[in-house]
Amino acid sequence: MRIAGQALFMVVMGALLVCAVILGIDAASTADEPIVWGTFQETDCEQRAKGGCRSIGTWTSDDGTIRKTNVKLDGWPESDGSVRASYRPHGFLNDDENNIVHVEAFAYGWLWGPWAGVLFIIGVVVYYSRKWWPARRRHRQVASALEPDSYPSSSTPNPATTARSSSR
Repeated sequence: MRIAGQALFMVVMGALLVCAVILGIDAASTADEPIVWGTFQETDCEQRAKGGCRSIGTWTSDDGTIRKTNVKLDGWPESDGSVRASYRPHGFLNDDENNIVHVEAFAYGWLWGPWAGVLFIIGVVVYYSRKWWPARRRHRQVASALEPDSYPSSSTPNPATTARSSSR
């Protein structure tokens, strides 16, 4: 039963790895889509179940051509309720469909996030592989210790041949 659980874990992690790679490739393929910068002004704070709140407000582009109302902020505003934020209207994982703007620190999360996930998944798989199957490594070490020694080098005297050569 333990091996079945471990195999299921590895299958799930493999599927997650494939999904993360696909997300990373899709995000990289639309990386040339424009990112518009502007200012977010908080108008409301939506309470979260685990405490804290999510900022909701109005975002206006620096040139004033785009204005988004009732948009969510990915990050935290300054004490006055405003913050510089980015908006990505087109491309894979765009902000128009998700109705969200991002603070500067998270502006490119859509691009590096999937690749961070790939590294994390690989790390988890390597960790659990080494944790669950150390007996195979120990077995190989014991087996190699039981193998007969290689032939002695030519500089090491062989007692059987030394005795014969001295008696001649």
